[in-house]
Amino acid sequence: MENANPKIINPIVLRIGNYPVLILIVRSWLLTFKVCGKMSLLNPAPGFLKYPGRILNYKTIERKIEVIFNSKIVASSNRFILLEEENYAPVMYVPRDGLLFEFMESTKCSTYCPFKGKASYWNIKVCDKNVENAVWSYSDPFDEAVIIKNYFAFYSDKVGTIKAY
Repeated sequence: MENANPKIINPIVLRIGNYPVLILIVRSWLLTFKVCGKMSLLNPAPGFLKYPGRILNYKTIERKIEVIFNSKIVASSNRFILLEEENYAPVMYVPRDGLLFEFMESTKCSTYCPFKGKASYWNIKVCDKNVENAVWSYSDPFDEAVIIKNYFAFYSDKVGTIKAY
C-alpha cells in the first residue's frame, strides 16, 4: 500500500522572475507551490534583481542519459535535470554518481553566472584524446539554482555524443 504521508526529499526554493517558488520532491513526483508573502533567501542570485523577468526552467527527467567521448561512456545515469534558459540551448545536467571520474581531471578554470553562481570545470581524457574544460558544475550555486548542485553538464561540441533515451 502506498504511504499516505510520503517523505519530502530536499525541499528547494527557487526564484522565477519576481516569484519565490517552493519545490518539493516527493519520490519521483515534482510538486511546485507558489509561495505568498515575503521570503528571504540565504544566498540569492543577483541576476534576478537586475533581470526580474528572467526564467530558468529546471525539469527532472527520469530517462537514461549517456555521454560518450572517444568511444567510451564517461557519464551514465537513469535521471538528469534539463535546464531551459532563454537565449541558450537546453542543457542536461547529470548527477555526480553518474560520472566516471577516472576519465576526468579538475582544472583551475571557473566562470560566473549571475543566476547560478560560480562554475568549476573538468577536462576529459580517454586513451590518447583529451578535451579541456568540457564539463562544468556548480558546487555552491545560488539558492535559485540549488537543484543542480552535485550535477554536471557537458559541452555537446566537445564530447562525441550526449544521448537521452
